[in-house]
Amino acid sequence: MRKVLVILFFFAFCSTFMNAQFSITSQGFKNNNGGDYAVYEFPGKQKAELFQAASTSILKSMTGTLPSYYSNNEDFIVLTNKVRKLVYKGICGFTAEYILRFAIDDGKIAVYAPKVDLSGIANGAEILLFLDAGKNWNGRHFHIFDKEGNLKEDEIKMKLENYFNEEIENLMQLNF
Repeated sequence: MRKVLVILFFFAFCSTFMNAQFSITSQGFKNNNGGDYAVYEFPGKQKAELFQAASTSILKSMTGTLPSYYSNNEDFIVLTNKVRKLVYKGICGFTAEYILRFAIDDGKIAVYAPKVDLSGIANGAEILLFLDAGKNWNGRHFHIFDKEGNLKEDEIKMKLENYFNEEIENLMQLNF
């Protein structure tokens, strides 16, 4: 019996973390296959049931400065939010304003890659942090990747990936 439980736990653990693992690339957030979305499977669940469960999960977990929820006829849910000082570069704490989108159909929910804007203020000047590749502009705007696509900000990349992957995994723990 113990072996069966261990095996079931292992498969549940693996399937949870194989769903929506987004990574930051030089083109922004992408799934493990380089796509813009990941699909969660819920066999036997109808669209209305999935919509209700996803809506409840999102509404219960909304935290941050300005959380906002929008839905469209049980097909789509959009969550926007702002989290202050999510990551730091030097003394500047960057605020993340982000959008998570969920498309709902019978038996599945597609979770689209997060759309994230990062900004902060240091010494009275606005500083922007970009997820894509590029070069610094006037020393106040930074990119996680350089213009050749090489990673420059590994710690920031890791913190952002961990935050958004955990956020999505928590939201997709649906109760029926």
